[in-house]
Amino acid sequence: MLELLLQRWASLSVRERRVLIVGGAVLLAALIWALAYEPAARGRERLQAERAIWQSNLARMESLTAQARQLGASAATEPQSLEVLRERLETSLAASGLRNQLQSIKVGPDQIEVRLKSVSAQAWLVWLDDALRETRLRVSSLSLDRDGPPAPPGSVSVRMTLDRPGRGT
Repeated sequence: MLELLLQRWASLSVRERRVLIVGGAVLLAALIWALAYEPAARGRERLQAERAIWQSNLARMESLTAQARQLGASAATEPQSLEVLRERLETSLAASGLRNQLQSIKVGPDQIEVRLKSVSAQAWLVWLDDALRETRLRVSSLSLDRDGPPAPPGSVSVRMTLDRPGRGT
């Protein structure tokens, strides 16, 4: 087979050989571009775009980590009295628009008892989530009663006892 190709090559004129050599070189260059360079260039562009996203995510995570460390350090260094925590709860109730539903906040020796009347269950849950995160208190007992027909639908009366972090189990 190789002999047959060499015989055909020898029978070609110089001009035909040059045309075949140039055509083969162009075909080889096109194959190298299509199979090696172009996919690599696309992959590089994709990776550069992804790199920007990953760098943004990394910067955000570093910022959140620094924030968490700062919050953890401030919570560990400043033990707050129950009276200060009661004031923070009252402030957060006022900020969330639930101040009018507050019946009482009583400070006991190791706990705070909060009573709310005719409060929207959804608004109360949002406030509770924020308040527990902010004060690091935990709910030790909870009583929810659905309000009767004169109250708007979805309203409840709440009685809960909040303990300091680390108290009990």
